[in-house]
Amino acid sequence: MSRFSLIPFWRYPLLFCLFSGVLLLLASCSQNTTAGQTSTQAGGTSTQGCDIEVSWAVGYGSLKELKQARVLDLTVQGTFTAIQSTQGQASPSGQNNLLSTDFTFLISKVLLDPHHFLKDSYSKITIHQTGGSIGNTLHQVCGDPLFGIGEEAILFLQQLSPGHYFVMGGPSGRFDVRKGLVQPINDEGVKLPQGATEQQFYTLLSAA
Repeated sequence: MSRFSLIPFWRYPLLFCLFSGVLLLLASCSQNTTAGQTSTQAGGTSTQGCDIEVSWAVGYGSLKELKQARVLDLTVQGTFTAIQSTQGQASPSGQNNLLSTDFTFLISKVLLDPHHFLKDSYSKITIHQTGGSIGNTLHQVCGDPLFGIGEEAILFLQQLSPGHYFVMGGPSGRFDVRKGLVQPINDEGVKLPQGATEQQFYTLLSAA
């Protein structure tokens, strides 16, 4: 029978240093991998990237498709100012499409209002979105991150009830506005020129 014994590292200082270095490197890689799976949302909550898979019934690949969609009720620009409420609860696996959140959205510019729903151009409306925070854990749709307080956006909306809306086509009806530039929230929907300004977006929408 073979007999194995541990190497007395104190007798081999160079080998001990190399072994320690490998352990530190592995620990660092593990921490970086974990950090790569987290994101910081409004309120400073650190959570995993996404855990709700959704197949959108309808997607939009151009501003023309969004603008001419029969279900379009409103296109507005503005800022998310508050979380009103979160409904539902997460399942043990962390996935639950019934979990949803209502946000307060302060309108700064009305781009399309085909049914004249808004009497006040600077209205506050409610935006309904799948996902939400439970405790310190954020549950959100992959490709459609939960809105953040202070986030500015251009949204193509369908009405649920008076004053209460949801974004058409999930992420394809949502555009991020930052430092005067407009970009879609991900690469799966409408394509815009790189570095498109707000004025360029308005022009493209008007021509669609």
